[in-house]
Amino acid sequence: MKVTQLYTYPIKSLRGTPLPSAHLSRHGLPYDRHFMLLKVDHDASGQQTLRNMHVPHFPEMCLFTTELDTGIRSEEAGGTDDEGCSGGRVVVTYNPPAPTPTPTSSSSTPNSTTGSTTGMSLEIPLHPHTHALRNLAITMHRSPVVGYDMGEPYNSWFSARLGYAVVLAYIGGERRAVLGSFAPAGTAGDSRDGCYYYWLWLVLVFMGGLLCLGYLAGSMTSPLTLALALVIPSAAAAGINWTRKPSQKKETLTFSDCAPYLLISTTSVANVSTRLPDGEEMDATKFRPNIVVSGAETAFEEDYWGELAISPSGTRIEKSKKERDGLRLILTANCVRCQSLNVDYATGRFGAGEAGAVLKKLMRDRRVDRGARYSPVFGRYGFLESEGDEREICVGDEVVVGRVNAERSVYDWPGLSN
Repeated sequence: MKVTQLYTYPIKSLRGTPLPSAHLSRHGLPYDRHFMLLKVDHDASGQQTLRNMHVPHFPEMCLFTTELDTGIRSEEAGGTDDEGCSGGRVVVTYNPPAPTPTPTSSSSTPNSTTGSTTGMSLEIPLHPHTHALRNLAITMHRSPVVGYDMGEPYNSWFSARLGYAVVLAYIGGERRAVLGSFAPAGTAGDSRDGCYYYWLWLVLVFMGGLLCLGYLAGSMTSPLTLALALVIPSAAAAGINWTRKPSQKKETLTFSDCAPYLLISTTSVANVSTRLPDGEEMDATKFRPNIVVSGAETAFEEDYWGELAISPSGTRIEKSKKERDGLRLILTANCVRCQSLNVDYATGRFGAGEAGAVLKKLMRDRRVDRGARYSPVFGRYGFLESEGDEREICVGDEVVVGRVNAERSVYDWPGLSN
């Protein structure tokens, strides 16, 4: 199999930016979901509230496209942030929606205005200084984080084009916690980690205490008893301290939903295309993937993939040994789908006809996750194996399935599962 496409989404729910190559990190592809739009609402008392904007609830967000100009990476350059980067910008272009067809309109009416020639663009710094920005308390899928209000002119620019007030939020160096069992087993983000050992150490402390009491009371006079009474509590205390230490492998997120990476297969995309009328093909970008692979033998076999090994193609053999060794992507959960599959990029609304019913078509046979019985599955969420940080991935790289699960994983993100 091969890597055929790479995408990053600098602003959550806006259209993504294709990349020919990228250096991976534990938090995803470069600049992925570092910004997010929030809708300004008011509660019953008139107090201002901010609502997270996601494309299934605000389909007009697909009218915005993004491009990256990453600037220069340098720890010594001026204006660096906590990621050690300087300069760079994301260029957002607004593409006004296509006119709604009328009985007198021509069928040759263009679908949309695209590109900076006819659209309207905004440049946003990739590494804004945050010291003067207003803090925002943001909670996404029960995972809170402190973000930053980018202020003007950014808020007004988006508000004018969307037709309602919004705030552009930046995550900076802050990160969200991974919930459920989405994080790979054994990492600090894994809810299964540490608890068992913590209670084991407590039991040992209790046993050591009993031995001490027995020795002091005279019922246990053996030198071995005294040694155990001293050693067991000391070892147990050290164990408790070890389980409480923050892990060096803690998994955290930007404004991405549930994992740093989302992977899909072109074989499965082709299967969705067969459900559409002749001549229509499913647009893979509506699945909002980070990594697209081709060459899978059967559709949806990725449901069972547990681990992928990604290594440079033959054209990149001159790379360093670290890069030649490749990287591993640990796939931990299914991606359950919503109405974002039905959006029409040209109109900024949900599509008409068969193209606007993709979610319904997948409902028939893709509700295969016991943890999300009412949502179809398409794609896999993944995390970068710890040794893969800063390694490069390129379109054309080779992909090998390193582990196949015996059963499908069960979606258990709190508040999103059954």
